[in-house]
Amino acid sequence: MKGKRALVTAGPTFEAIDPVRFIGNHSSGQMGFALAEALYLQGADVVLVTGPTALTPVFAGIGLVRVVSAAEMFLAANEITCLSIWL
Repeated sequence: MKGKRALVTAGPTFEAIDPVRFIGNHSSGQMGFALAEALYLQGADVVLVTGPTALTPVFAGIGLVRVVSAAEMFLAANEITCLSIWL
């Protein structure tokens, strides 16, 4: 994977219905974090976009973008793929 770039999305997202209520999912993000770490260990340049989770990447070389909503995740993923220089 040397010289390859990888974008991984992980974790839950929360969509506000009003100031008090939201719709969300129970994703822990563990699979996405594990995938990002495996890609990194194989030599890829990795950026991980994650919803709210207590997890942190094991390796400092993994780029991390934290978001809350699915719309934020979509925008972050699009911005990263459009960048000519990775984070």
